Amino acid sequence: MRKNFPVTDDEYPVSDETLIVSRTDLKGRLSYVNEDFIDAAEFTSEKLSGISSAIASAVEEQGATTQEVARNVQRAAQGAQEVSSNVGNLQRGAAETGTASSQVLSAAQTLSRDSTRLKAEVNNFLNSVRVA
Repeated sequence: MRKNFPVTDDEYPVSDETLIVSRTDLKGRLSYVNEDFIDAAEFTSEKLSGISSAIASAVEEQGATTQEVARNVQRAAQGAQEVSSNVGNLQRGAAETGTASSQVLSAAQTLSRDSTRLKAEVNNFLNSVRVA
């Protein structure tokens, strides 16, 4: 059960015969107040109705704002997850590129050795043909 603490230190004394009554709709707006309530609140019933409507409107607006914030936080979380996934893909791509470049370097080195050996073989062949 909720405890209602005073909002101010002001106290409104009432007699034993005083009965303060109010009724609200499902949205928390005052739909009825009796004369004792009006006297205790020190407002007219029209002013109380306006205050009640303003409070109910503010509560509805706060709920809508909270939902919007929750949606934005969810979108931000999804965006962060997508960025994280893209970074992972980028890392994998960089690793694959590194592996492929190592393979190309190795093939180029082998080709260079084979080319040097082939040049020597061709020179030996040409020298042997010239001698004969």
